[in-house]
Amino acid sequence: MARVGQQELNALLNGDTRCLIAGSTVWGVYNAMQAAGDTVQPWFDVTLIDEASQMKLPEALIAFSAAKPDGAVILAGDDRQLPPIIHGDYPDEHAHMLTSVFAYMRQRIEERALAEPGFDARTIFQLEENFRMNKPLTDYPARMLYEDRFFSQQEGIRITTDPPLPADSDDPIDFMLHPDRPVVLVRYAAPAGFTARNPLEADLAARIAARLAADPGPAPVGADEGGGMTDAGLIPHLLFAADGFAVLSPHRAQNAAIRAALAARGFGTADRPLPLVDTVDKLQGQERDVVVVSYGVADEEYAEAEAAFLLSSNRFNVATTRPRRKLIVLCSDAVLDVVPQDRDVLLEAMMLKEFRGFCDSGPRTFVWETEEFGAVTLAVQWKAFERMESTIKQIEEYRSAD
Repeated sequence: MARVGQQELNALLNGDTRCLIAGSTVWGVYNAMQAAGDTVQPWFDVTLIDEASQMKLPEALIAFSAAKPDGAVILAGDDRQLPPIIHGDYPDEHAHMLTSVFAYMRQRIEERALAEPGFDARTIFQLEENFRMNKPLTDYPARMLYEDRFFSQQEGIRITTDPPLPADSDDPIDFMLHPDRPVVLVRYAAPAGFTARNPLEADLAARIAARLAADPGPAPVGADEGGGMTDAGLIPHLLFAADGFAVLSPHRAQNAAIRAALAARGFGTADRPLPLVDTVDKLQGQERDVVVVSYGVADEEYAEAEAAFLLSSNRFNVATTRPRRKLIVLCSDAVLDVVPQDRDVLLEAMMLKEFRGFCDSGPRTFVWETEEFGAVTLAVQWKAFERMESTIKQIEEYRSAD
């Protein structure tokens, strides 16, 4: 493998090399074609576009223009995740072109299948095995988006804690972090109307991070005044900031509040760097062992006003499929209970709304004493690991049906 300049690519492709695999951005290919004298070059027998669900159609056409007339084109992506950002407002009849090349081609294929039954089945192939997440983490997107054709190959992976946590802990943070609860939803009735910034959820996210992270120095003795949680790290083997933990929130104001809460707990130094705290767009295509999703909003009118953005099923799907071992979703009842008036937005919102029903392994409530807002009741729901025998049987039955 070698790095070559754009002007050298044409000579390599037209040389006597029997097999050449070129990896490039679209714009690298475009510049190479320009250097060869024309922005259309019949170069490639196979053109593979990775992350095609994030590539705009015009950009993909550049890559297509480097394919041979009889060449093959492969698009790898998932249009159930976040599409590319398109700026501006455009007529509805142009909507199919103002999305990703993956979504555009899926629509064209499904339209052709109406005239030629089975064409879509020969053209669209779903990858069904997940090698990153445990089974409870894959179960919900499998049920809601992927026709139950989404299986974990690491069904039982989970966080490990040292010392072990009691399953019936009276500390809400320890209860959420128990390894047998890989999917956790934390609901609450907000004591005030929070819009894009929510100090309650910021503090909860920071407490979870502090409880998980290894302390660079001696572990402090005693409980934290705000809720009985110690700052002794539970998971010292994680590369915490780089690979172990992330917090996702849809609003920059909430992300700023979370970073401030983390800084107040000692994060942001050379010995204890800040973990990723950002919007879900920044983590798409990446992963962490533990992910906290903070919706932040706790005002029904505000939630309804931006429901199309806040309650997007694609956004929820990306956020909740980033963790490998544990997911914790912090969400107010104001967001969970909002009913968008637009039918399409309501259908999108069902991804989050039905998550409550998925987390059915048991509810438990905690009274969390806060300095600013007094007592806040946290309703913790979760999805536990199932017996692996039932999972194996489900997979075998599905494959035998084919």
